[in-house]
Amino acid sequence: LEAERNALQDEVETLKLAHSAVGSASVPIDFESTKAGLEKQIEDLEEERSLMLTKLQDRDTTIATLVRSSMALEQKIEQLEAEIEESKADYNKAEEELAELRKAIDDRKEQDSEIADEINYLQGQLKMAKADAKRWKRALQEDGT
Repeated sequence: LEAERNALQDEVETLKLAHSAVGSASVPIDFESTKAGLEKQIEDLEEERSLMLTKLQDRDTTIATLVRSSMALEQKIEQLEAEIEESKADYNKAEEELAELRKAIDDRKEQDSEIADEINYLQGQLKMAKADAKRWKRALQEDGT
């Protein structure tokens, strides 16, 4: 746009020089209308340039906003990924603890079963010992009478 503007201004200058060199009565009318047309084109180009500069500023602002937003989202993603890793570690630790507790429960059940068997055996032994004691007591009483 700047180049077009400069070219049009150069053309206006060339026409001015041609006008001063010719000096006829018909040339000023054509020159003035051409000059007005060229000035209008220059004005239109300057307006277009201003509009494009405004659009570029808006675009730059939008890009800067998107970059900041993108950076914030990247930080949030990194934070969430760290939380996920921490949660996975906590989950794995809980799974290990749960496995240990289940094993401890199984061990306790096995111990309970062994203790119950031992109690049954000892109760049988106790019954036999009581029966032996009664028998010995009777035998002693029969001998001592």
